[in-house]
Amino acid sequence: MAEFSQQEKSIDQYLREGNQDAAVKALFDLIVVFAKKKDFLKAENLRDRLFEVAPMALTEITKSGEIIEEEKSSSIDEDHQETWSELYETLETEEANALYLAMKESTHSEGQAVFSVGDRDNNLYFVDTGECKLVYTQEDEEILIKTLGPGDLTGEDTFFSTTAFRTVSLMVDSRAKLHYIERGILDSWQETFPSIETKLYEYCRKSGLVPEVLEKKGLDRRIQKRLKLSGRVSIQLKNASGGPIGKPFIGKLLNISVEGLSFSFKISKKETARKLLGVRLNMKFALAGAVTPQEIDQNGMLVGIGYPVLADNSFHVRVDESFDNRLIEKVGA
Repeated sequence: MAEFSQQEKSIDQYLREGNQDAAVKALFDLIVVFAKKKDFLKAENLRDRLFEVAPMALTEITKSGEIIEEEKSSSIDEDHQETWSELYETLETEEANALYLAMKESTHSEGQAVFSVGDRDNNLYFVDTGECKLVYTQEDEEILIKTLGPGDLTGEDTFFSTTAFRTVSLMVDSRAKLHYIERGILDSWQETFPSIETKLYEYCRKSGLVPEVLEKKGLDRRIQKRLKLSGRVSIQLKNASGGPIGKPFIGKLLNISVEGLSFSFKISKKETARKLLGVRLNMKFALAGAVTPQEIDQNGMLVGIGYPVLADNSFHVRVDESFDNRLIEKVGA
């Protein structure tokens, strides 16, 4: 650094002597050095000085700006750029560079909460690797809102608004690497990159904003009539390829609707139960209410878990194939 400090002193000397050409060349060379060292703050400060001392040195001013942006672009991680190619395609080169350089990285282990309901968190999160779940808490029940993977954004509900506190939780389902930007960066972009905010918001809208998803889920949970159900159900957890996970277990049927059903089963640790959110499963049971009980064999996804204080956990499943209305009517008969 002493060498660069000496070069800056030389620039001061050139200016005192009135040798502007030498000062411009020295400033340009120093900008290039710091740009290639990825010290963009220093490179841009020197370029600002170039503007001040030689506003007509348009060739050097333009070329130094191009070099800085080229070096910024080359600093973007290739895997990250590929994951977020759809987003970066909407941005100008300088906008993409500004976005990436504003990001901070975090890694999270399975079962860890990135943020929880009630947290004061205004960050916008970018999922690079792994899988996460957005979970909504309603009274004593946790409801799966959305499963997130590489290329998904979340946190927009507080990032783009004045809301300070989280209304949902972001849970890590498998070890994940995330990038995030803090809401304060929007203020610094207002003059330099005013379009980034709109482009980020539009990208979030494509996959569904949290308030909209919550509203939709809320409606979905109320428009289907639920009828109490009794009996036992055999449950087999399944992996992503449809194969069994462990052995089947027996739960107690609670209720049924056209779109799903719920059953109870005791799991001592809340963290263990939470990991099941979003898991695929198969259910086998006899549906009573008709003259002859009907054997049901259905696949579905676990979308909600209840945590009553003095009872077993309740598990809510959205089935792959809706139940026949006539079948449900017989249950309530």
